[in-house]
Amino acid sequence: MPRPRYAIPFNGDTRLLKEALRSGQVEEVYFGGPPESNASHCPELRNVDGQGLKRALELCRAHHVRTNLLCNAYTLLFKDIAACFKLVRSPPKIDAVTISDPLAISTFRKELPQTELHASVIMNLDSCARIEAALKAGIRTVTLPLKLNRDAGFLTKAKRLKERHPRLRIKLIANHNCRPDCIFSPWHYMIESAGSSERRPSLKSPFHERIYGGVHACLDSCDSPAELIKLPFIRPEDVGHYVKNGYADVFKLVHRSWSSPMLRRAYSAYFARRHRGNLFEIVNTSKYGPPKRCDNTRFPADFARRVTTCGKACERCSYCEKIAARTVQRGRARPPP
Repeated sequence: MPRPRYAIPFNGDTRLLKEALRSGQVEEVYFGGPPESNASHCPELRNVDGQGLKRALELCRAHHVRTNLLCNAYTLLFKDIAACFKLVRSPPKIDAVTISDPLAISTFRKELPQTELHASVIMNLDSCARIEAALKAGIRTVTLPLKLNRDAGFLTKAKRLKERHPRLRIKLIANHNCRPDCIFSPWHYMIESAGSSERRPSLKSPFHERIYGGVHACLDSCDSPAELIKLPFIRPEDVGHYVKNGYADVFKLVHRSWSSPMLRRAYSAYFARRHRGNLFEIVNTSKYGPPKRCDNTRFPADFARRVTTCGKACERCSYCEKIAARTVQRGRARPPP
């Protein structure tokens, strides 16, 4: 069975990047794009530029690892993306750009004809018809929506789709912490995209406090340990199940804003396909209420098979409750470094 391949973020730490590249399992390193084209207004998620970025690109080139620039604001057509084009064209060359706005595909194809275009998870390509439409428009690699991480039926259809489109590659996000089918996620992306603009209203305004507080109602949806088990994470031990079944070509690890010790822990776990500690250290669930620990060694060996073939009839099933009872403990988790 081939080894898993990973797409990892660059947080500005070239020493950490060197360590990760030495694993031989990194296929791609991705960077935050210019603030005007990026999905977050958080300062730590802004683009890493200057000599740090140049050094990172050179390291990737030396290790024959591809580079990918994120331009994943919810919409790009109302933003000044000339800086993105300039960055991609400047040496050392960036291999791919991930975009979220399907209306912008034709513009990127025209401006960057030699650059691969990848579809962000924000594009929500959740059917074979949508994927084929994106391929026709110029997309090559598709990051599937989180809800499909645990849908073996769809992942099998996507694998068969690659028989008709040999250049198609499927990417799954392994350690994201958002719920599948969350009704708030499109609005989170929209708000974060607006927040990346210098023309945004003050985020400290009373209006912002009233509205943005309500948007985070999604945090109340994980009100039990079982709901945390239902988050669509792919454990390091379960990556092999996806590789063996041909469900994914690349596994994307997040988050770009994490400190180097936190990212190093996640990289080590996924590269080794084993994590002996708290799963919630590498799948950050801290936004869902008080700290909790999840003993990653207590998951059954067939967990991936069970959750990817689940019929989602939660009212008639107690599987996630049973797994939570044996793995999740409330209490103080190890604080982030």
